[in-house]
Amino acid sequence: MPYGRDDYLKDLKDSSMPHIRSRERFRDFYDELGRDPVQKAQTCQPERLGFVEPRGRIIELGCHVGFNLVHYARQGFQIDGVDLSEVLLREAEKLIAKEPAEVASRIKLIHAFIEDLPPDPKYDTVLLLETLEHVIDPLPIVLKATELLAPDGTIFISAPSTRVGTYSHVRGVSVDEAIRMCHQANLSIETAYSETWRDAYRNIYVVARHRS
Repeated sequence: MPYGRDDYLKDLKDSSMPHIRSRERFRDFYDELGRDPVQKAQTCQPERLGFVEPRGRIIELGCHVGFNLVHYARQGFQIDGVDLSEVLLREAEKLIAKEPAEVASRIKLIHAFIEDLPPDPKYDTVLLLETLEHVIDPLPIVLKATELLAPDGTIFISAPSTRVGTYSHVRGVSVDEAIRMCHQANLSIETAYSETWRDAYRNIYVVARHRS
């Protein structure tokens, strides 16, 4: 039977995390997540973005319903957003359609698994914001982000340091783990720290660049 709403609701609460066992179920899980009213209502949290210093061409890997895309497009940046969920991207299209044509024209949506993206074009700013906690092995995502990074570009990473919430979050990412993955991707660390997010849990923030 096709994956449906009941499967999604079960997977949200199942600590064995069956939705990560195949790419197809993972994609179907996020398509159902995109239909969840709670997810549709997500908005940009500027206080989470304070560590980001964007410049040039931007890509967000795991763009959800597009709120960060709109945030940066309003500032005049060209930005591409990638997500594996067609449903989430349709919600992003609805959000973008509410913007003036000048803002909307700066945004491009890409339907793909992050790992499957081609190596070009390159980006001056790569955003991995609250993405790595959704995959058991984040290293391939960090490696792809590095591949997409322009020679003088910057990667910005944020994630909860421990697993929190429903099982759409399958892990946490500590500062040490993020640093180790960046080093494996031949990145140098400019900033790496954690701080408490709304008295609920600690979030990590990492800024990295190609090794010179």
